[in-house]
Amino acid sequence: MTVDADGLAHDSETTRRWERAQDEDAARRLRAWPGGGRLREQVLRADVESRVFAPTPSGGRWFRLVVLEGEAEPLLFVSDRPDDRGRVLVDPGSGTLDWYFPSPDGQLVAYGLSERGSEQSVLHLVDVETGELRPERIPHTSFAVVAWLPDSTGFYFSASLGPDTEQPQKHIFFHRVGAEPPTQPEPAVFRDDEDFVSPQVSDDGRWVAAVSSDAEPRPDSILDRHGDGVWRPFLLDVPAVFNGFFLDDRYLAVTTEDAPRGRLVSIPLTTPTDRATWTEIVPQGEAVLRSVAAVGDRLVLEELVDTSTRLRVIRRDGTEPATVPLPQPGVAALSTSTHRAALDPAVAADEGGFTFVRSSWETAPAVCRYDLRTGQVEVLEERPPPPFEVEAFLVEARAPDGARVTAWVVRRLDADQRPAPTLVHGYGGWNIAFGTPVGLGPYRPFVEAGGTMVFAHLRGGGEYGFDQWLDGFREAKQHTFDDLYAVVEHLVDAGVAALDRVGVVGASNGGLLTAAAITQRPELFAAAVSHVPLTDMLTYTRDPYAAEFVLEYGDPAEPAAAAWLRAYSPLHAVRDGVPYPATLVICGDTDVRCPAWHGRVFVARVQAATASDAPVLYRLRPDSGHLTSIRREN
Repeated sequence: MTVDADGLAHDSETTRRWERAQDEDAARRLRAWPGGGRLREQVLRADVESRVFAPTPSGGRWFRLVVLEGEAEPLLFVSDRPDDRGRVLVDPGSGTLDWYFPSPDGQLVAYGLSERGSEQSVLHLVDVETGELRPERIPHTSFAVVAWLPDSTGFYFSASLGPDTEQPQKHIFFHRVGAEPPTQPEPAVFRDDEDFVSPQVSDDGRWVAAVSSDAEPRPDSILDRHGDGVWRPFLLDVPAVFNGFFLDDRYLAVTTEDAPRGRLVSIPLTTPTDRATWTEIVPQGEAVLRSVAAVGDRLVLEELVDTSTRLRVIRRDGTEPATVPLPQPGVAALSTSTHRAALDPAVAADEGGFTFVRSSWETAPAVCRYDLRTGQVEVLEERPPPPFEVEAFLVEARAPDGARVTAWVVRRLDADQRPAPTLVHGYGGWNIAFGTPVGLGPYRPFVEAGGTMVFAHLRGGGEYGFDQWLDGFREAKQHTFDDLYAVVEHLVDAGVAALDRVGVVGASNGGLLTAAAITQRPELFAAAVSHVPLTDMLTYTRDPYAAEFVLEYGDPAEPAAAAWLRAYSPLHAVRDGVPYPATLVICGDTDVRCPAWHGRVFVARVQAATASDAPVLYRLRPDSGHLTSIRREN
């Protein structure tokens, strides 16, 4: 079925027929591949085994997400011990559990449930003891953060005034447990150009902060609940990251102000703009300081050293540092996610220590707890190790402008095929630390079969600090793509990869990356997989939720931004008569972040233009959002 690409940019019966025909053709081709069914099962099994979450304590209970065999998304469990899963508290059934926040007394859990993987959450409250649902049903709480009062009688939360397809702007609301849901947001002050805002509450319940952005977070304004009830600017006009929390009468934060790799400062709540009153606790070092957590009278610093995690425990004045023993290269985080946003914490604090998930390329994920008194790490649960040994090493390439670009190369230790088929995974955006040595996840079967997996650290990401993000941001976005090509060319020159056996894969911003890669440098890749991409960078803002992405990419309505967007927009870079590589584009039918029309128009255009016989396929995942699905087969 042939349809003009422009006609596929909008939903219609013709569009739906085209999608069904394309999806059926792609499924038929993939099923016909020898070993495809067995590989699918191996990938699903590896994915489940690699998705591990740390237990988080609250009110003497431990809460933990668990992905069960045969399930697509995690369930929420509750236990009296960190080393025991306990019982199921929330089973999303035909929905998706998007987020959860237990009350301080451990009696209630606020959680978000969405339908068909859409991420359009409805806030629910569940009684932990009985498992019964409270009457609260608060809509429009996608990507919500819930900040409980210390007495567990109510909470602040982030939500929109309508669905993300219409009103994606987030606001802060307050809800008293048992009362009618609020209809009016708090008059918090935050950046005009930022759609994301989330609440924080101090341990004593006196102070509330409105923290804007997930890429460049900072407390724009604060509220003194014991004062006059007025929200006042805090760090509203300070252009830097301030990722932290209230600590007594100060705000403790990792900041990138005058420190692109981060430093730790303590800011008085009454004089936030007077730098003379700030106290620097940890100066900028060679490592990238990503986050800080309070554990008793100590602080835990999460740092990245050439993308590997280093956890250090210090006193509140910065003295007596102790390094947590971790495998190197390796990662310590609350989950085995390959993407770590600037706001994501690394550990979950309890009374005498903290829990986290330890993982690396060579070992299976393990749930661990660090004891402050003994300085030792206890393994609470460990997954079975991979059935083969791997070697992992960090390579260094040079971009055309001389910038240093690194990538992890992971392959079987006993592989005898050199160079082997090579798959490069990249992201490079939103100040997200990507490609850290968290483990192979669903790519384990590829490496087990003898393939070489490469995780590239591209400008636009956050693995190497704030400057790395800004150097692949807005008008500098081409640097992200150039870094990818530099990595591939380095691997080929080094004999690690062969030019005719290199594939590239990415999702979301990484889907944009892969689509740009095959249109800019098709000769570098034999195959490409683009998950949930943006491809039309000149009209992406037509979708209300995606319109907020102007902060990362630029606004095509502005002439200067339109020029740099047109220069790399994948849809507009497709050229007739070019032999494009084998390409698979996968979209979700409920995705509000990168709607499926981006994949449709791109695939149709490449199919019409390519001069090669390599397939260009489109798959639409039913009941699936951006990177969520209620179906295991997706």
